[in-house]
Amino acid sequence: MKYKKSIDEKALALVIERRFLAPKQRVWDAYSKRELLQQWWSPEHFSTTIKTFEFRPGGCWDYHMTGPDGTRYWSLAIYKAIHEGVSIEYEDYFSNEAGEHNRSLPSTRAHLTFSPDGNGTVVTTTLKFASLGALQQLLKMGFEQGFASTCDKLDTMLSAPSRSA
Repeated sequence: MKYKKSIDEKALALVIERRFLAPKQRVWDAYSKRELLQQWWSPEHFSTTIKTFEFRPGGCWDYHMTGPDGTRYWSLAIYKAIHEGVSIEYEDYFSNEAGEHNRSLPSTRAHLTFSPDGNGTVVTTTLKFASLGALQQLLKMGFEQGFASTCDKLDTMLSAPSRSA
């Protein structure tokens, strides 16, 4: 299993499991270190610029993705819980440059778990929504394809030789 998706309409949740061929610590670092996260957190042909990154409960991650045409797509995440090497939980919002929540677009409560799996790591991403309409709206916006492309970029980064000892 490299990628597995399920939708639980009753729980208003989208669950994606993605397996990476890298040790758990290396995958964790890719999510928890600004300089690594900025390298891969966007679909192909997009780039990410992180404005603020406070990886701690109550901290925020304020960033934008820039598309091929130069359009910036702002997002804001507020970390709710972090269990070192095990899980990350945050509220995720579409926003503007000032960090103001765009309420016309769906927000999510994200819960990520990191589990060793043989010679790799499985990241299980559970996104919870306020309504079924919000879940469907995110899917119609191309989330699944964009997230898969983003994870492919992480795969590429993780397959490169590690620069840390």
